Amino acid sequence: MPGAVIAALIWGLMVFPAWAGEPVAAPIKAVVFGVDIHDTSGEPVPYGRSARLAAITRFLAGELASSGRFAIVAPKAEDESIPVQEPDDRCAGCAAARALGGEVYVSALVIKVSTLILSLRLWVQDARTGRSLVEAVADIRGDNDPAWQRGIRWLVRNRVLPAFEVH
Repeated sequence: MPGAVIAALIWGLMVFPAWAGEPVAAPIKAVVFGVDIHDTSGEPVPYGRSARLAAITRFLAGELASSGRFAIVAPKAEDESIPVQEPDDRCAGCAAARALGGEVYVSALVIKVSTLILSLRLWVQDARTGRSLVEAVADIRGDNDPAWQRGIRWLVRNRVLPAFEVH
């Protein structure tokens, strides 16, 4: 019987390494600005596009928060419309992110070629320096909520989180 108790303790330490004394990093304070879209399809702008962009922004923030690696700092209404652009020396959202107490600034852009062909680009920048920490892209198929969510989920799990792993 004592062997079973020892085995259970060893298993517990393997499954829950934080209990074994490994440091647990504090969540990174992240400001997530509104996801934007660049539509070159020539198709009519669908009804509800603004609502979809707001919903996917909330979804992105939720995916980051649920990972446990990020604590989301909500931007002020006037900062939500900071234009998304590829990272550069100006770091359009850095000052706003710093003012909110954010350590990183997250932005995303959907590039729509057609209803079927879209790309989702995502950037994470250091709010202090403007240095790009993550630049990632995922091709998505379908101009609909499930496709956009699948793209966000994939980028967070496969590009963002690995860049912020604690070693």
